[in-house]
Amino acid sequence: MTWTKGFAFLALVSMIALSGGVLAHARATTAAARQQPRIFAVGHSWVVGLSSGQQIGYVDRLMHTAGVARVDADHEGFTSRQVRRLVDAAPRCGARDLAIVQVGLNDVRLRGTDGLARFRRSLDAILQRLARCPVILVQEPGALDYTVPGQPLRGDHSVVGAYRRTTALVANSRDNVTLVRPRLTDNDYLADGLHPDRSGNRAIYRAVTRSETWKTFLRNR
Repeated sequence: MTWTKGFAFLALVSMIALSGGVLAHARATTAAARQQPRIFAVGHSWVVGLSSGQQIGYVDRLMHTAGVARVDADHEGFTSRQVRRLVDAAPRCGARDLAIVQVGLNDVRLRGTDGLARFRRSLDAILQRLARCPVILVQEPGALDYTVPGQPLRGDHSVVGAYRRTTALVANSRDNVTLVRPRLTDNDYLADGLHPDRSGNRAIYRAVTRSETWKTFLRNR
């Protein structure tokens, strides 16, 4: 092998080694990106946050506090069954992720006691889909104004209580689920009597951030 050919051969070997290193680094970077923690937002308009007077909702505030990305499985006006379909279509969560789940309000509004059994099945299916990550399940506060004209409500406070008890039973059956119980007053809602105002969102935010599950998520992110 001549000196020129030998030099060319060594240069080729070096280029192959370099390209292999770059490829390995790219793969490692991609894998690390996939492993970055995320918040899965699962639920109705309170989770979306857009119906709260065009202000930041409590899930968005949690996301900004943690400095992580958001995965949406939420929609305004959706019942638990509809939210379940969104969760089924979303990416699977992992051990470093956190899911924030709040469902039930629209089941109460639109189905009343007739929807309680379906609600339990749907909530259980949602949590089963989220079994790979820690979950903070927000219990519906229950302080709603059922006298607002134009709202198709089929529930009352006793019906909300039944949904709250069902939520607690389902949550307590799963080791990866933490139930938080925010307390809202009648003054924590917008004029529509249905969505939280700024103080209402702050109350839910505080309930979530006081949980050990949230604190662990922050430490490990």
